Parts: sequence; structure tokens; C-alpha cells
Amino acid sequence: MGDESPLVELGAVTSPHGIRGWVKVRSDTEPPERLFEHRKLRLKLRGATPEYRI
Repeated sequence: MGDESPLVELGAVTSPHGIRGWVKVRSDTEPPERLFEHRKLRLKLRGATPEYRI
């Protein structure tokens, strides 16, 4: 069995940024910088939730 813990929305990807694949993110955490305390995030993409290291 994999990690099936519930997901909590921390923000949203708002737009692409630059030419290296970067994206702008809106943080819904308080304070907004708290989003960066997480080492891994999952993005909801077309029904899938791939994990990304930041």
C-alpha cells in the first residue's frame, strides 16, 4: 500500500514564468512563505497527483 494520506490545498499554480519551466504559485498559507517549509508537493493535474520536490 502507498501513501494514501488526504491532500490539503496549500495554493495554486497561476502561470508559467521564464524559459526554464518555472511557474508562478499563489500561496494560501499564512504567512505565504510557509509554503516553502514543505520539501515535496503534489499537484493535481488532470485527475492525477504527481509529486514534486522543491
